[in-house]
Amino acid sequence: AIRSSTLSGSDTTTIVPSGLIHTPKQITADTTTNHLYVSDREGMRVLRFRPDGSNLTTLVQTGDFTNPAHKADQMRWCVGIAVDTRRRLVYWTQKGPSKGSRGRIMRAGFDIPAGETAEDRSDIEVLFEGLPEPTDLEIDEEGEVLYWCDRGELPLGNTVNCASVAKGGKRVEGETEIEKKLGYKIVVGGLHEAIGLQVDVENGVIYASDLGGSVYRFNIDGTGKTRLYEEECAFAGIALV
Repeated sequence: AIRSSTLSGSDTTTIVPSGLIHTPKQITADTTTNHLYVSDREGMRVLRFRPDGSNLTTLVQTGDFTNPAHKADQMRWCVGIAVDTRRRLVYWTQKGPSKGSRGRIMRAGFDIPAGETAEDRSDIEVLFEGLPEPTDLEIDEEGEVLYWCDRGELPLGNTVNCASVAKGGKRVEGETEIEKKLGYKIVVGGLHEAIGLQVDVENGVIYASDLGGSVYRFNIDGTGKTRLYEEECAFAGIALV
């Protein structure tokens, strides 16, 4: 289920009940049209709906959740999500097997092309593939830069990364030769199964959490990495207020 509450944790409300969604992962908001977007992992879907749960729409369907083989196929699992409201694009991750280096980042329009369905839409682009295990996403709409955290194995896993997603194919400043071959920049490494990402573009700061029980802050260029909080537990999400 998907729920909401006040910042104090009171007034908890179920927005999307169990049965309508399977394993909701990252969620993001489009405040320009008053919609929420979420990746549904074992549901193998990208969904859009109103903050009250109405108008639940499947935008992308990567498999049949009634098919056990599909449901067990981690290549079909949708995990992270971000929206570019200016260009009406939705981005999502399909993380692939644990530490499998088969993860992908995909992109499609807000609207399913006429005559097509969520299962067969032709406008889906594969932006990156062969990633360690990509999870959460964030996008800088102004700069057209996509950020993501990656689980998986070192040296490319346990990282926060970024890349330009502009149609012109411009590079992110400061990429090394290795990063140019990869097609993206490694912002920071040394995390412990990173899940949870927030980018404060205005202040040039990134926040990330991980399953190792830490919350980090660092600059967008990767400098100044600081552990803000640590506990003997696993963190799997983060938000800025």
